Amino acid sequence: MPVIANLGIEEFRALVDRFDQKYVEHWDRWLANSDSGAKKVKEFGRILRSWQAFRPNVMRRPEAEAKHERPYLEQIIEDVRPYILFLQEFDLGQGRHFTNQEKEMR
Repeated sequence: MPVIANLGIEEFRALVDRFDQKYVEHWDRWLANSDSGAKKVKEFGRILRSWQAFRPNVMRRPEAEAKHERPYLEQIIEDVRPYILFLQEFDLGQGRHFTNQEKEMR
């Protein structure tokens, strides 16, 4: 998050406003998804592979598919869990900057 940590609220909002709304809807649906484990991981991969903004990046797959070496998608999701938990509650509408503690989450 070092890039956005240095942006003002208006600059950051301008970047977010350029997102296709379907990305926000996918993110919200994935967070609200009550499936656990393998189903949630598989859905995450499916969503990211559908995003034009993600291409041409190579998408990691779940361990069950074993189409590549580690890390598998499950491990990547686990590694970023603290950021996901933080960002799912972060509200740009509050008009606040990241705290020093939040900036240090890098």
